[in-house]
Amino acid sequence: MSGVATAVVGGAVLGAVITSQGNQGAADTAAAATTQAAQTQNDATMASIAAQQEMYEQSRADLAPWREAGERSLNTLEEMVSAGPGEFEASPSYNFVRDEGLDAITQSLANMGLNRSGAHAKAAGDYASDLASQEYDNFLSRYYQSLTPYQSLSGVGMTTGTQLGNQATYTGNAMADTLMAGGANVADLITQTGAAQAAGQLGQTNTLANLANWSGQFGADYLASNPSTATTGTTSSYYDMSSGGDNWWAYY
Repeated sequence: MSGVATAVVGGAVLGAVITSQGNQGAADTAAAATTQAAQTQNDATMASIAAQQEMYEQSRADLAPWREAGERSLNTLEEMVSAGPGEFEASPSYNFVRDEGLDAITQSLANMGLNRSGAHAKAAGDYASDLASQEYDNFLSRYYQSLTPYQSLSGVGMTTGTQLGNQATYTGNAMADTLMAGGANVADLITQTGAAQAAGQLGQTNTLANLANWSGQFGADYLASNPSTATTGTTSSYYDMSSGGDNWWAYY
């Protein structure tokens, strides 16, 4: 093969190798860029989740006193309800009201000449019974009233617990959304990385394949136009090649 033909083939080979390396380099650059972008997206996703978790933990800390007060009150309330009102205890004024009432009945009936009569006994008995029943109702009322503060604080604890539960649900959903969005972005970037690498490899393969096809055709054309070179090593004019007039290397 003549020096010109050798130079043409060598130049084409060198150009193909450079193009191939360029394609691979571009693919590697694109892959590195998308990999870095994927890592950045992943870091941003994790930072967002950490911030959401931190805000939730802060809200728990802020509401902890209310929740703990409610819990303590609920425990006390449970103990008080389990114990019940206990033994009847009259109010400090009960004896005074009872004695004053009985004295008034006695005096009234005595004025009518009915002192120590059956009517006296019945009137005194009815009065004492009604007063005792009323006093027991007052005793129960005082017991229920003693539960009210603990019921209120327990209600605060329940409301706080509900609020924390809602915040936990909201935070969990927000984290899930963040993970899904971040994962989708990372998946897209990984897909782009694969596509860039595949494109570079395909370009490299096509370049080398085209070079191989061209080199084979070039050699065939050269040998067809210069059959003597196969045995004698002599060369003929390159312009006599069948492909010489139609190809760019014909101008060398």
